[in-house]
Amino acid sequence: MDVSKEMKITGVIDENEKLTVATTGAKYVFLKTGEKGRILCYQLINIVNGERLNAVIIFPFSFLSLTLEKKGADYCVLHQGFSGEFFVRFQVNGDSVLDLYTPLELNIGFDIELSPAYSAEKDGNAIFIDDKGGFGIYPCRGYARSEKKVLDNGNIRMEYASGRPCRFLVSIFPPRKFQEERYYKENIAHFGVNPPWTFYPYPSDEMIEGVSAHANLLVLHAQIWQGKLQRNGIEPKSTPELLSNASFSSFDHVPVSEKELARVVRKCRSLKMKVIPYLSPTFSTAFGEDFLAQVRKMLDKYGMDGVYLDGFSFDLLYGYRLIRDIRRILGDRILYLHATCEPFWDARVWCPFIYAYADYSLRAEMQGDFDDNYLRYGISGYNTSNSIHYTCTCYYKPDFVRKILGKALEYRVKFYLALPQGEIEEILKSEYFPKLKQK
Repeated sequence: MDVSKEMKITGVIDENEKLTVATTGAKYVFLKTGEKGRILCYQLINIVNGERLNAVIIFPFSFLSLTLEKKGADYCVLHQGFSGEFFVRFQVNGDSVLDLYTPLELNIGFDIELSPAYSAEKDGNAIFIDDKGGFGIYPCRGYARSEKKVLDNGNIRMEYASGRPCRFLVSIFPPRKFQEERYYKENIAHFGVNPPWTFYPYPSDEMIEGVSAHANLLVLHAQIWQGKLQRNGIEPKSTPELLSNASFSSFDHVPVSEKELARVVRKCRSLKMKVIPYLSPTFSTAFGEDFLAQVRKMLDKYGMDGVYLDGFSFDLLYGYRLIRDIRRILGDRILYLHATCEPFWDARVWCPFIYAYADYSLRAEMQGDFDDNYLRYGISGYNTSNSIHYTCTCYYKPDFVRKILGKALEYRVKFYLALPQGEIEEILKSEYFPKLKQK
């Protein structure tokens, strides 16, 4: 389903002393009075009394001349002008992101009003999460330095100094409600995700039948596409050759066998399963509109039910734009996003507002030694993105998977079945899926 339809501007009220912009998941209140402008940042989802103050943003100038310039269903724009041509532009998006831009140098503070159970920082990017939701700060342009302070009342203050031009993204989350029914009813199988990868690039009918009792979505990984060696008539036969083949970096995605790809799609249809292929905004040599053309190709030429994205970019602004464009192309079809360290080369600091555009998300690749706190707040999307999050078990030890099963169910973290199946799949079929169905 098109989850972006669940994230909208729900109201704008312009009054003498304040201007309020409400979204599905948040409310930003711009206070016009006083020498220092302030923005009160409220969370609206999962709060008993309807709203909670997550943070206050403090500016060195007033908002006395703040004006509403554009109001729409998906975003609205505010403008604070100064003498001459200088200004600050605020855009509030339906996904509860506040996008702040100014050509000026800017020193601002963020008073964090919630008590985080999980927090992390990287190069000024910071997230603060508790069981109900959270708040994120993402300096995108002009960032010079930041300092974290603990105030007398125990709250955290983040102070930022930025050069010109300056741009921040601010996020209140979750931006949409969690889809409880989909969490329990929809399950995923991956073909080609687990090493070693030196097998036939398409699953057999027997493989698909073998997971159809547990999964209703099949993901096909990069081996289905022709890579560099194959385009020159060389069939890779070892893991090093597969990596050199680099089908994940393809510009134009051409199947190794269109006949076999069509067979897999037909087989999935006969079992009432959906099927989506691998594409990677991070690794593909197709960029921007060229990459979006590949997404359209998956739907129009190969009849896919959506796409599986391996990453979204290490450029936050590009990735944020791209994921929204892909969601618009897909409409009600499936968007499944895998990203662990993007966009900051750090698995601890992440962007729930980007994952919110995905039906399903996959995190924690190569990280089979994490604690409960990271499982709850770094992997689970529950009350953060509210996408349905999976953990990437392809390098995990079976005993570790068995160890985290109980907490994963509690934290709404899901597990996929890998093809070809192995010891982890036997554990999941005997110890995980029965408990998932019981709930």
